[in-house]
Amino acid sequence: MAKPVIFDLIAPRRAFLDAIDACLPATSQSGGMPLLATLQVTALASGKIAVAGTDLLVSCVSTFVAHTRVPGSICVHAKLLRDIVAKMAEGDITVTCDGSSVSVAGPGKRKATGIAFMPGEDFPAVPQPEGEPVTVPAAALAAVLKTVRPSMSTDDMRPHLACTFLGSIPGSFGAPVALRAVSTDGHRLTIAEARVDLSRPLPAALIPKASLDRIKLPAEGDLTLWLKGKEGPLHVKKGDTLWSTKTVDAAYPSFDQVLPQSWDMTVTCDRALLADAVAAVSTVASDRTAGVRLRVADGRIEVSSENPDRGAMADELACEIDPSPGSNRTGVYIGFNGRYVLDTLCALSGEQVLLRFCGELDPCRVEDATAPGFVAVWMPMRIGE
Repeated sequence: MAKPVIFDLIAPRRAFLDAIDACLPATSQSGGMPLLATLQVTALASGKIAVAGTDLLVSCVSTFVAHTRVPGSICVHAKLLRDIVAKMAEGDITVTCDGSSVSVAGPGKRKATGIAFMPGEDFPAVPQPEGEPVTVPAAALAAVLKTVRPSMSTDDMRPHLACTFLGSIPGSFGAPVALRAVSTDGHRLTIAEARVDLSRPLPAALIPKASLDRIKLPAEGDLTLWLKGKEGPLHVKKGDTLWSTKTVDAAYPSFDQVLPQSWDMTVTCDRALLADAVAAVSTVASDRTAGVRLRVADGRIEVSSENPDRGAMADELACEIDPSPGSNRTGVYIGFNGRYVLDTLCALSGEQVLLRFCGELDPCRVEDATAPGFVAVWMPMRIGE
């Protein structure tokens, strides 16, 4: 006797696969809780299909329209479901559950049977947005997050640094509000701002690095954001896909106090040439410190590094040196972590970069004339003479 069908839908393969791909990064692969390694597929009587994934930190729900023959909800291992649907031919596919296993049939004779499942009712509830949303251009949000990404801490034991500070400030570009992202790992700092026209200010919140590494935000069109502040969560919606993440409930460092507000001289040089020189001399730098030295004098920047086990390497490029009013400083000799320098230079796109120096033991302020609102800070390091 045939078992009664408890779940049955017919869905366009492409729409189903797109929803799976959107939610897959939100699933857990740690193996601690098998249910978190699944995707919940819910078929409503209205014909709306919802695919959901979560690891309790990040969640994603993506919906599309299909034909529901028997409404219900099931959970299937995320990667297995993705692989099976991806191997089906283009067209409509049928997903059926008889209470003991799931079957997926594509156009033609290809069919997968005996697929294990869990009841959809056991899946954790995915948070839903509340309150008034804010519309943000996807390109602006993607740009500021990409710029500050490298300087986030990777230390999970310091959650207040393994995150990005996201919020808004009164616009400095003629716009009512400017979007701002900040990150620091204690050794460097990056601030990026973007011209936007937000309907209202965006509350500040700390977005975990683990979330930013996995949420796949588009770079085109507009995004709808719901954010209450550090108590979170943050919801981001694009079309029929909604991403959610918890935020970090902690105090963020007072980054405004770290920014050098005065300097003895400004050095202007070609960004790409400086990046190339730092990348070259870093070949011999210590793996532990990645230390490089900058000697600025007489309209030149000499970039060098040396290692007892690897030898020494140096390069130089032209620059412009502009002493600040009241200062007679015309040169500096200072060491930095080469990786930090490259992260900053590669995050920019302008032709020239401005380096503002005080002394050998003071932080260096980095700016790009073509990117208003961008500021980076490099903390110096001792590398010897």
